[in-house]
Amino acid sequence: MTTTTVNPIEKIFTQYEMLKEAEETLKAEIESVRSDIKDIVEEHGGKFSGYGWDAAMAADSVSITYDAKTVERVIAALMASGNADLAQTLISGRKITKKASYLRVAKQR
Repeated sequence: MTTTTVNPIEKIFTQYEMLKEAEETLKAEIESVRSDIKDIVEEHGGKFSGYGWDAAMAADSVSITYDAKTVERVIAALMASGNADLAQTLISGRKITKKASYLRVAKQR
């Protein structure tokens, strides 16, 4: 009788691979169901409440970003030229978004 020992690290990565494959299948199924829900919501004027669920269509949105260093230079130039009010308007309108770090796991090729 031969016993095969599986390296615990290899086991974790194998498990990860199997779960990622299952995730892809589930993503496709979820998107199909989301499409059905979207149809229901659209048929009800953009909002639906019932069966313990609320669903609504969010309006399209646009996000515009600017190079932070360029904007800082513009603000400094405005301050230096006596346009502090305009510089302050830029500063108060600034929105900063941070993204958390994440773990990237990819199968070696």
